[in-house]
Amino acid sequence: MKNKLTNKKASYIFGILDELVKAERARAVEIIEEVEDYLSNTDFKKNESLQINTMIGLARYHINGKDTRAATEVLQRAMDIAESLNAPDEVLHVQSTLAITYSMRGDHQKAINIWEEMLGQLDKHQERWSAIANNLVVAYGFSKQFIKAVDLCYELLEVFEHQNAGPDEMVSAYINLGNAYGPLRSFDKALDAYNKALEISISSDNKPYQSYVYGNLARLYADIRKYEESYECAKKSLIISKSYYGCSYNADTLSTMSFVCLKLGRLDEAKEYLDEALSIVNPETDVIGYTAMLLNLSTLLMKQKKYEEAYKHLQEADALSKETDVLQLKINKRKLLNEYQKAIGDYKSASEGMTELLKLQEEQYSDISERMISKQEAEYLRNKIEEQKESYRRKNEELEKSNKLIKKQTTQLVKSNRELEASFSMLNRLISILSHDVRGPAANSAAALDMILDGSVGKEATHSLISHVKDNLEAVTDLLAEMMVWIESRSFRKDVDRLKQNVSVQSLLEQIIKFFRGHTQQKEIQVNLLCEPENIKSHTEPNILKIVLRNIISNAIKFSQPGTRIEITCEQRAKNLELRIRDHGIGMTQNEVASLLKEGSKAKEGTGHEMGMGMGLRLCLGYLKILGVDYEINSEEQKGTEFVLYLQKAK
Repeated sequence: MKNKLTNKKASYIFGILDELVKAERARAVEIIEEVEDYLSNTDFKKNESLQINTMIGLARYHINGKDTRAATEVLQRAMDIAESLNAPDEVLHVQSTLAITYSMRGDHQKAINIWEEMLGQLDKHQERWSAIANNLVVAYGFSKQFIKAVDLCYELLEVFEHQNAGPDEMVSAYINLGNAYGPLRSFDKALDAYNKALEISISSDNKPYQSYVYGNLARLYADIRKYEESYECAKKSLIISKSYYGCSYNADTLSTMSFVCLKLGRLDEAKEYLDEALSIVNPETDVIGYTAMLLNLSTLLMKQKKYEEAYKHLQEADALSKETDVLQLKINKRKLLNEYQKAIGDYKSASEGMTELLKLQEEQYSDISERMISKQEAEYLRNKIEEQKESYRRKNEELEKSNKLIKKQTTQLVKSNRELEASFSMLNRLISILSHDVRGPAANSAAALDMILDGSVGKEATHSLISHVKDNLEAVTDLLAEMMVWIESRSFRKDVDRLKQNVSVQSLLEQIIKFFRGHTQQKEIQVNLLCEPENIKSHTEPNILKIVLRNIISNAIKFSQPGTRIEITCEQRAKNLELRIRDHGIGMTQNEVASLLKEGSKAKEGTGHEMGMGMGLRLCLGYLKILGVDYEINSEEQKGTEFVLYLQKAK
């Protein structure tokens, strides 16, 4: 051996091989010759880890040189050493390189088997797991196992989110997800995945990924025949690529752009892009891609009626297609050749070509993988059907909820209309009362005052007239108070709970008793108030409760016989406060009690000929419902009436 390697020198081999292959292949060959010689050295074999890494470097050299068979042989030797050492890290390292080698050879299932075995040996939270899973997703795509690819992509995204992975990892996962959804013809989901990848790559200012995603979007839009959108995405991809790399770089995007321009009738532009794509692709390393582009170029030239030039490229495509087993390329080539033969008037050859085309199509249709939906696609379609069923079920539920809501709103509208009608009815009554019950006493009072001012009546008659005017004014005051109750009721329909507070019941009752003192003194009615304890409080809305209590006490005074008493007590019970208001007046029959809540109940004249609207108490009992207060009405004709309210205790 001319230049004997030291262990230190050998340790650099693994790191420098890839760079040498890219930049200085001749020097790499020299080093590889030394490495192959050195691998047989006895001293070197004692350092198994270094030996394995050197073998991996050698395999990578063969991979870059497209000699996958030689790479496989070296890696199998490395695997034997790693397994004999029982060294998990070295085994994983060799397995990873071996899987890549199988994938490059087109043996995707072997690559998948290795990736799946490796993945099963790792925990999701280990750093290597995501890298291996990403490679497995790509392998699933190559082998058309798109359902598995989709599932693993979502698993990857979940792990990345948990690990707060960088934007590049997230973009890669979303791109792979879009690539998996596309062949399943789930274009909306593919579009969502690509757009998410684009959003992340833009926010992280990753130009290569932006160019790549726009290229994928262009191909997706072309597949669904949205050619204008495809054109715009391809254009953005190429602009970014040229600004970043200094060239178009991506032949697939150029080919897509050419295809889209062809569909849009922009033939000259299509030719420019296709020529540029062909200048980038190496027919030795990408036979299928190069052949497909030649066929596209032939199609374009025939549209321009450049038949001889088209035929030249067809012949080249024909020679290349024989090196591949892609049936669709052979079919496309035969179709174009038939078109060319018809165009130049060679109908005999075209007829013979048609026979060949039919045989190719028959071969295609007889191939179960081409003729029938694959197992994975069938499973995907079943899942789609289940998703649609679930979607329809949710929509039906939403529709049912909407119908219930409409029904509820309709009921509420009917109720509101009834309340509105009742309000108009009550408004008419107000107008009637104002025109009769208020105008009458007011006119009588005015006439009495005129007589007093004229001096046409004596002292005793004057006193009687003044007393009459006073009674009229008090009656009108009561009427106006009841009108205010009705008007105020419009303001207390909503937000009652928000307005509730702790209120002193005794203080509220004392205010109301003081308000009616003139009336009670006139009728010589004694009002007794007893609250136990004195500072007893209720959690309520004070204004509404005051209206209710004022109305009940007003009625108690109105319908009490002169010289009687009204007893008001409030006691604290286990669950609530019990407030009782009892008078010893004319009372009510059971029918009258039942009619209190009915619309249109007639007013009843008080014991002192007091007038009333007949609606104040009905409204107030409705207020109790708004406050959440239960009540009882106990009454006996000619013996009196008792109201019992069960108020909420203070909080």
